[in-house]
Amino acid sequence: MLINGIILAAGKSTRFPEYKLIQKINETTVLESCIKTMMPYVDSIVVVTGHEHRRIEALLLPYERVTCVYNPDYETGMFSSIKQGLKHITGDRFFLMPGDQPIVKSSTYETLLTFEGDVIIPSYHYKSGHPILLDEKMREPIICSNRDSLRDVLSLVHKTYANVEDPYILKDIDTKDELNEMIRGLK
Repeated sequence: MLINGIILAAGKSTRFPEYKLIQKINETTVLESCIKTMMPYVDSIVVVTGHEHRRIEALLLPYERVTCVYNPDYETGMFSSIKQGLKHITGDRFFLMPGDQPIVKSSTYETLLTFEGDVIIPSYHYKSGHPILLDEKMREPIICSNRDSLRDVLSLVHKTYANVEDPYILKDIDTKDELNEMIRGLK
């Protein structure tokens, strides 16, 4: 079974004083940490870029199983980046992950892969988070959707929730304080 990953890295990070995806966490950048956590569970990763795409592409050159795909419509929102990423995968299943969630536990990926279904969503204390795992059959309905968001598309299908002991499925980095809090939590 071929499993792909899509990591969304196209946004402007307007609430963060610098470009957040290249900030350091765990001896590496936020985005690279996200990639390194996902990599053992996928055959390849597509990183969807937009804002700062040249910086991201240069940063990720050493990663052989990572392909950067530029979304020219990134300013229209995350859903356009999801669609762009889906056009470049071929797997039977795929993980979908925002690039600003760098320390999701490996056990979360392992748990998600034990579940069957079209849409598998991790849940921590009854709150859903990322990464989500989707079956290939969801690819075309998402790409062709005229809805406003992935949430709208997924509202029409059955979802399976996987309980995980990982609070980091709920934590993204939008501010410097959130980054610092995450770094403190790692110590």
